Amino acid sequence: MDLLKERMQILEMVAAKKITADEAEQLLLALDASEPLPTPPAPPAPQPFTAAAASGYSAWQGANLAAELREMGIKKLSLSELQELRLNQVSPAYVRELHDAGLEDIDVDEIVNLRIHGVTGAYVRELAAAGVEDLDADEIIACAIHGVRPEFVRALRDAGFKDLDLEEVAEAAIQGVSVDYIKSVGAAGLRDLDLDDLSELAIHGVKPEFIRALREAGFEDMDAAEIAECAMHGVTVEYVIGLKAAGLRDLDADALVELAAAGVQPVFIRTLREMGFDDLDTDEITDCVNQGVDAEYIRAARGAFPKADLEQIIDLFNDGMDIDELRTLKAAGILVEDK
Repeated sequence: MDLLKERMQILEMVAAKKITADEAEQLLLALDASEPLPTPPAPPAPQPFTAAAASGYSAWQGANLAAELREMGIKKLSLSELQELRLNQVSPAYVRELHDAGLEDIDVDEIVNLRIHGVTGAYVRELAAAGVEDLDADEIIACAIHGVRPEFVRALRDAGFKDLDLEEVAEAAIQGVSVDYIKSVGAAGLRDLDLDDLSELAIHGVKPEFIRALREAGFEDMDAAEIAECAMHGVTVEYVIGLKAAGLRDLDADALVELAAAGVQPVFIRTLREMGFDDLDTDEITDCVNQGVDAEYIRAARGAFPKADLEQIIDLFNDGMDIDELRTLKAAGILVEDK
């Protein structure tokens, strides 16, 4: 049936006044009702749900990735893990590259972090070739973050460091320990150090010149930890020389640190010796400074009580006795007893 032709005939009958407009409308409505509805297109066939497709990988990519991950010991993956892998552009080839470089028994988070920090299979192989054993993903990442090159690891081995731990290597790199620094520290007299010792020295800014000067000042037996602690508390070579010139001879690292931490200056020690305190004890000196007993107060107390020692003078100070009261006691004939 040619519906368009029949519509034109109805309109022509209206124009020839053979039917009225109302009659034409009724005819057109009846004609429309007789027109068959178009067949809707068939809906697309439902596609099977796969985690790979949901994560953005093609089915082929997802299958390859899963196969490579299985080789790494990863048997199961969640959708969120697949999405994380895709977000960071972890390809099957990258996973295979890590596996071929010797990384095994690592998880998805570690693979993603390796990818984020630009770790390649070549980098892992070079670390292994440089002598690093038991490669650990977190340690490799730390090395990559801090710019540890395989050449540095190889140089450490050549300098005598065996059984290298990547965590120690990374820490040494962070603190600026170089092969030249290691050699210069050894030349200054500190030998047979491990990387932790060297990192500790570098953290506190210990220079080879400081080590050499301490040894020349008589501290030949100081180890790396003691030297680092001296540097941490502001002990300088000039300070050590000043203490010795002021009369403190038999000092060790602990005494140096104690004096420096309390802020004891050589001039204070010289003043005490000038007042007659010959057998000075490090603890008494630091007690004076820590409790605010200065040279003026000691001089006044010694003037009032010539036989008072530092411990007694500190007791007087802590009892709240000021300089004027000391002079009043002296004028009243009250003496401090000898020990």
